Amino acid sequence: MIAPDPVLVRLGLREAAKLIFLLKGSPDGVTQDMLVSQHGVPVNLLAALLHTGFVFVREEQMSMPRGLTRRRFFLTARGRLANV
Repeated sequence: MIAPDPVLVRLGLREAAKLIFLLKGSPDGVTQDMLVSQHGVPVNLLAALLHTGFVFVREEQMSMPRGLTRRRFFLTARGRLANV
């Protein structure tokens, strides 16, 4: 049996696994609003996974209202290979 990634264990395996599973099924990424408000993913977990290289974020300009951006999260290769 392969042990889970130690970084994910430190971050909270259950929450990290939930997020990685969600992102694996979303090739177009998932917005921060959806992750936090609808799926209950803590913002500090998003930041930690971003910092450790499991996810990356892309900021997108929203068409309306002008000037606002939203963040869309995607898995990196490391995130896809993570054992959770």
